[in-house]
Amino acid sequence: MRGKSCFSLSQWGADSIVINTTRKEFFAIPASDKALAWGRFGYLTESNKAGLIVPYLGKYATVELMKLAEQYNGNTLNEASTKADKGVYVYDVADNSRGYTLVKYWFDVDTKSKLEEAAVYFEADMRPSTAAVEKYMNYLGLEYTSMTDPSDGSSIYFSYEEKFVAYVLMNKPEDEAQDFTPNIHFTFSDISGQVPPRTVDVPEPIVDFGAMTLDEALEQY
Repeated sequence: MRGKSCFSLSQWGADSIVINTTRKEFFAIPASDKALAWGRFGYLTESNKAGLIVPYLGKYATVELMKLAEQYNGNTLNEASTKADKGVYVYDVADNSRGYTLVKYWFDVDTKSKLEEAAVYFEADMRPSTAAVEKYMNYLGLEYTSMTDPSDGSSIYFSYEEKFVAYVLMNKPEDEAQDFTPNIHFTFSDISGQVPPRTVDVPEPIVDFGAMTLDEALEQY
């Protein structure tokens, strides 16, 4: 891996060996480019082609692994916005040439040790296009649900297989005086029971005219 305090053997097909020389500890993790894998430290190539980065999304991963991932990508801890005692960490993005500003992480409330949410923020005038967002979501296996978050109007995408959610806020509010920070916010949540079904069973039409009354037909539907 890039950086002074960690490296990887994944290019040789071995597990990732991550060493933190500052704390004198190491992690052995299966090498993987899957978005939710603990051993995925770098930004995904395909997402970069879409003009977007994927923050570290190791599901329930430790604070140490998240920090190593951010160091790998050259990002700097924003100490003013970080609230470690609340399990919240904010990083300034090293390369903001495409509009990235911050990456933010939230860990569980009880122990502050398990990654539960992550978000990437953009400059308002450099936010990605609809086409870029759609390509990004498709690559991550997230499907548009047609639902929005009533709190801010974010479009909701959901992975039925991996059970995680992306809230996409890209539309400027009608009130121009309102604060607007475009972002994509990921949460490890199973909202299967809240989203519309992917398929709908439609009953066969009744073609035997005159064989039953209207009330009998309605009972079948």
